[in-house]
Amino acid sequence: MVLGLCYPLISIALIVLAATRKYLPGKPWLIAFLAAGLVNMIGWQIPQLLMRFGADFDVSRFYDVMRVPLSLINLIGFCMLIPFILSLANHPFSNGNIAESQQGLEMTGDTSSPYYGVHGWLKFFVIVNIYVSPIIFAIQQIIGFIGLSNLAGRYPGILVVGIIEAGVGIFLVIKWIMIALRLRDITPGVVQEAKRWLLIVLGWNLLSTVLAFLSGMDPEDIAPSAIKGLFQGIIAFAIWYSYFNVSKRVKATYPDWNQ
Repeated sequence: MVLGLCYPLISIALIVLAATRKYLPGKPWLIAFLAAGLVNMIGWQIPQLLMRFGADFDVSRFYDVMRVPLSLINLIGFCMLIPFILSLANHPFSNGNIAESQQGLEMTGDTSSPYYGVHGWLKFFVIVNIYVSPIIFAIQQIIGFIGLSNLAGRYPGILVVGIIEAGVGIFLVIKWIMIALRLRDITPGVVQEAKRWLLIVLGWNLLSTVLAFLSGMDPEDIAPSAIKGLFQGIIAFAIWYSYFNVSKRVKATYPDWNQ
């Protein structure tokens, strides 16, 4: 059991490691390959996980339903290796060329301002999204799949809901890592991108709240945690969306913050 849980953790660690590399050619393709492998790995391990916890689960039916989708995800993941390898082959591994290619991507903010630079709450946002959130997400997924195994026998729909939420969650974690890296590097347009994805995440919070009620569980059992998660999502959105709109540090560091 412990060994089985190590594989998703290793995969997530590799995704985070790849996403946080500043000069990694073909990075999106590599991350897509790793993410597809992680989803495929978790999917095939669900029956064994459920049986370990004594859940009344029809393994043969699961494989009949999920064999094609999981195989398709695995195939798509391997296809991502082709553009990744091509990116490696075409990339000039020269520090001078790399530095030269980055010129024009950075902005010059108000360097005379005491608020200039990725510090304070802005640095907190960057560090949390690059390092802390992926670890918390991995722990939540492990705990969630353990809890899922105890309920899947009585509520088969919860398995589908869990897979959807895990897949979207992996995508959002990777996306926020990339946005945080662009904030760290003071890249043009990143403030607008951050605010746009804050809105998208808020929409997903609303959708996932509705999705939770489709799992087949008693609505009275779901409502407290669903409302709590929605409330937390709204508060997080309000705080950070307001921050990127009114922060003196954001205005001093990113001159195109309101374009």
